[in-house]
Amino acid sequence: MNDFTHVILPGVGSFDVGIKKLKERNFYSFLKKNDNLKIFGICLGMQLLFDSSEESFFGEKGLSLIEGKVLKMKSYKKQNINIPQIGWNELFKVNESELMNELNQQSFYFVNSYYVDPIDKNLIKFNYLHGKHYPAIIKKDNIFATQFHPEKSDNGL
Repeated sequence: MNDFTHVILPGVGSFDVGIKKLKERNFYSFLKKNDNLKIFGICLGMQLLFDSSEESFFGEKGLSLIEGKVLKMKSYKKQNINIPQIGWNELFKVNESELMNELNQQSFYFVNSYYVDPIDKNLIKFNYLHGKHYPAIIKKDNIFATQFHPEKSDNGL
């Protein structure tokens, strides 16, 4: 593991199980102590980067690589907005990011019931709309994360 320079935290599963699996495989402590490691979080992988989650029923704490929490999305029945969100959404630029200057795809594939809420809102580079605006892309130093699934979006990221 000490030779790793990049890590992808994939995005399927629940918060508690994700953290538990990282701990079982000794990745939890490895990720927390390697400040120069480049990390790409996808969906659940993005959420695991945060301090805590409303999805955690067993009190598991996140990696705390980004200050903030993960919250449950709300349904808006009058607007026909259901949870979980499954499908395609547009991105809306919030803050500049050199990594996203060449982004030309309009729609990205999301499957989620929870969203990240970073304390530092400047980390949010793009939002998506699902009843209200939620963070879609965040960037902090060596960490880049998406709530959507780039592998399903076919966007060349």
